[in-house]
Amino acid sequence: MQEFLLFKFYGLQVWQYLGIVAFLAGGFIAYKILGWIFNFALIKIFSRTKYKEILETYIKTVYKLSSLIVVIYIIYDNIGFLKLGRAFKKTATIVYELIIPLLIFGILYKLTYLISDIIRHLASKTNTKFDKSFASLIRRTLKVIIFIIAGIYLLNYLKIDITPVIAGVSIGGLAVALAAQETLKNFFGSITIYLDRPFEVGDWIISPGFEGTVEEIGLRSTRIRSFNNSLITVPNGKIIDAVIDNMGKRQYRRFLQFLRISYETPTPVIEDFIAGIKSIAEEHIYIVKDNIQVSLHEFGEYSINIRINLFFDVPDYLTELQLRQELMEKVLQLAENLNIKFEKPNRFQS
Repeated sequence: MQEFLLFKFYGLQVWQYLGIVAFLAGGFIAYKILGWIFNFALIKIFSRTKYKEILETYIKTVYKLSSLIVVIYIIYDNIGFLKLGRAFKKTATIVYELIIPLLIFGILYKLTYLISDIIRHLASKTNTKFDKSFASLIRRTLKVIIFIIAGIYLLNYLKIDITPVIAGVSIGGLAVALAAQETLKNFFGSITIYLDRPFEVGDWIISPGFEGTVEEIGLRSTRIRSFNNSLITVPNGKIIDAVIDNMGKRQYRRFLQFLRISYETPTPVIEDFIAGIKSIAEEHIYIVKDNIQVSLHEFGEYSINIRINLFFDVPDYLTELQLRQELMEKVLQLAENLNIKFEKPNRFQS
């Protein structure tokens, strides 16, 4: 039996092959046991928190990677027992020093989504779309940081000396600074937007050069959907320097119209028409009651002009459009009932 175990096959003895199989089998069993322990422990710890449902989504990935890290460490620490030689030990060391950090970075990368989802959960209680966008910004920023750290570690592991690179940057510092100026300006512009909150996703904004609805606020730029359905991408550095008229932040939405009626309209009918419009506005549940203005405005060249100025108390533009239509239909119906004729603007008489 001893002779069989010492028999060499492709450079290794039989007992060494059996040891490798035992290590792999034991590692697999340990991985399953540790996975169960980590899973049970994490669920126990976080089951009492208010983020239980969010955490459960990521617990599986975290406990699997954590278990794998522990198993790889145990195998690497004890593999010398098999006396597999210096070449194998060197290869195992390279693999170990490369895989363990990658697994750790994998956990950190997954945690960026966890942090983002927790922020989104908190934002859902604030009823603001801006905080939801902030969660995406945090996730992207953390990703960039993780990739930078991973890149530095990889360069260091491959023994690539970054001193010449740093020296080159210092020599060409002016060129690099000029090239990075816009990028840094846009990045800090995004930070300013999130801190100052001049607008949020879904707001209708107007500024010299662009107008539309904000769709996304990114690290470098903000994307705006124009009313022509085109997508406008504006660097954040330019947005923070621009004058922004945020129509989405209006407390009320103004309705201003001028009705041009014929000079042939009798005065009593005009009075009934104005009173009727006021009555329609006062009965409307979404019109601000203390600021209804309906009155004769001026004697135009070809018409008597009535001015209507009031405000809708509604949350969005689509609702505003619907209520404007309803109001205008009622005014038209009133005009029809009173036999009032509207004059075209700038009508030329023969």
